[in-house]
Amino acid sequence: ACALELAYRYETGRFQGFVWRKAPDEGSDIEGALLNLALDMEKQLPGFTMTHMVDRADEFVDWLPRLTELLEKQNILIVLDNLESLLTLDGRWRDERWGYLVTALLAHGGLSRTVLTSRRRPTDLGDESWVLVEPIHALSLSEAALLARELPNLGRLLRGESEVGLTEGRKLVARTLAVVQGHPKLIEFAEGQADDPEALVGHLERAAAAWAGGEGRLRAFFSEGESPFGAEEFLTALANWTQGVSAALPPTSRTLFYFLCCLEEGDRQGWIVETAWPNLWQRLERPGEAPDLAAILEPLTAAGLVKARPLEPEEETGLLYNLHPGVAETGRKEAGNDFQATVDAELAAFWWAI
Repeated sequence: ACALELAYRYETGRFQGFVWRKAPDEGSDIEGALLNLALDMEKQLPGFTMTHMVDRADEFVDWLPRLTELLEKQNILIVLDNLESLLTLDGRWRDERWGYLVTALLAHGGLSRTVLTSRRRPTDLGDESWVLVEPIHALSLSEAALLARELPNLGRLLRGESEVGLTEGRKLVARTLAVVQGHPKLIEFAEGQADDPEALVGHLERAAAAWAGGEGRLRAFFSEGESPFGAEEFLTALANWTQGVSAALPPTSRTLFYFLCCLEEGDRQGWIVETAWPNLWQRLERPGEAPDLAAILEPLTAAGLVKARPLEPEEETGLLYNLHPGVAETGRKEAGNDFQATVDAELAAFWWAI
């Protein structure tokens, strides 16, 4: 989110051109990721050509100094988001071409800038004297409290406008802040559950038990104003909370959630989902006709698992379904290999028919 906001902020003004590209979700196929980046760069940088080099490894490496020279001479902002899918667990590039590319993007002293975001730090960034590393794990206590106050359900608890009253409402929000530890997605999950305070209490109990170190480390958020937990611990907490929210879904909504998680990010478009959903239902051998999408989507959006937004911001036609990468990864694991294979088969048939 920070990377995308930065890209839009500098769309005009400081930079002559800009490129934003999100890598595939972790666990997805990355074979075409570099080619897709090259296509985006050619589209967004007039006169720039790169696609002809991507599949020729040796020639690609020989060509990269020209890219570095371009960035040296011009003011270009390049934002590469979600890079963890391109990295092994120990931070090495799964495709060495990405390592060569990132080194070329960073190896200049010009006015161009490159922003990389990843839940896992790359071990090879070339000359790291050119790199500023900024860990972004969670909001501070004051930021998290301010956000909670502005949200409809948590804000209602703080103002004493829920059925539990002012005192209990504020206690519940304080407990929520302790458990979510400033993580924006966990706050969003808590907001989704807070329309039912009793349900929120249950989710908080399960989530609190998943944090390593117990109540002492959770309380440190209030005494220090910052969370003591690291990136991997936040990922574990996000996975545990996702599992808890998913388990509380109606079965048909959970099936849709797994379907969306198993789709490639580019396939999470309304027209694709609407066409493939009835066929997938049959492939899964579920009884009767496929449920209406709008009805079973509502629990997903209410819980914060999925965001549905217009495909084109200026037109209210068509939807795009957005999932947090960590949420999608957890959903895929829950769905299992057989479910993933069924989705892959249906999407292959879908695109073949087109």
